[in-house]
Amino acid sequence: MYGYVDLKHSTNTRCYIPVGYACGDFLCHLLRARDVSTQHKSQNLTIMQNDVRDKQYQFSTADQNIFFTSDLHLGHENIIRFCDRPFANVNAMNEALVERWNAVVKDNDIVFILGDIAFGGAQLYDRYLPRLNGRKFLIYGNHDFKNMRDRYTRYFEQVALKMFFCVDAQPIILNHEPLLCFGGQLNNHTWHLFGHVHTNKTGKRGCDSERVRSMCTPTMYDVGVDFNDFTPVRFQDVKAQIARQKTMHMNFIELYEYDHSSRLKQFFLQLRKRLLK
Repeated sequence: MYGYVDLKHSTNTRCYIPVGYACGDFLCHLLRARDVSTQHKSQNLTIMQNDVRDKQYQFSTADQNIFFTSDLHLGHENIIRFCDRPFANVNAMNEALVERWNAVVKDNDIVFILGDIAFGGAQLYDRYLPRLNGRKFLIYGNHDFKNMRDRYTRYFEQVALKMFFCVDAQPIILNHEPLLCFGGQLNNHTWHLFGHVHTNKTGKRGCDSERVRSMCTPTMYDVGVDFNDFTPVRFQDVKAQIARQKTMHMNFIELYEYDHSSRLKQFFLQLRKRLLK
């Protein structure tokens, strides 16, 4: 079950959260992050169920282009070293991320940002968000909780801890971190898009990469910039990627390694997959 929170006394922005066992902890964390007093949360908050069948949670690529991205880490100099990003310094990285974003995203396009926009100070949101094209939806990342202030929500159509909706009738779950359990693992239809783990194509991956490699299913995909040429990914490209992952019975890391391995290794990888089916 999913729901949204209306912070009535602080902003008109609607904030989506999971509603269930851990709801209280999510609310307290969200309230602290947004400088809202927890002692008044019963008066300030309205929790409602999010039904994916509602037209409000259905998008169409016939109306606009839809993109996904995550983990820009604007202003984070050390991320260049941590993730082997191909930039000389943090200013070059920031400008390249803005340029690549605006090269594909136009003003009326929709972009779902799966967290960690910036790192290094709240002023970075004011400096860079107005320069990024598109109608932006934010799923909170761990670094956004540290730096996001109430006034920055004006840059977004909606902010959320998690979202569940449809694009062209395709059910999609968005979360900053990859989820171990979600609907797609059972019905092989729902997609789960995520970021956080900084998977990349250089081999210098984040500390969670091996766990992600072992747990991911063919209906999961890392939309983080490190794995996607530092550019937001179109819905149609994600659709083609996941369709191929399902055909090959591989997750996104396995498929990338397969595409960049020798033909002999490809043969044995395919043989192993057939034997494990």
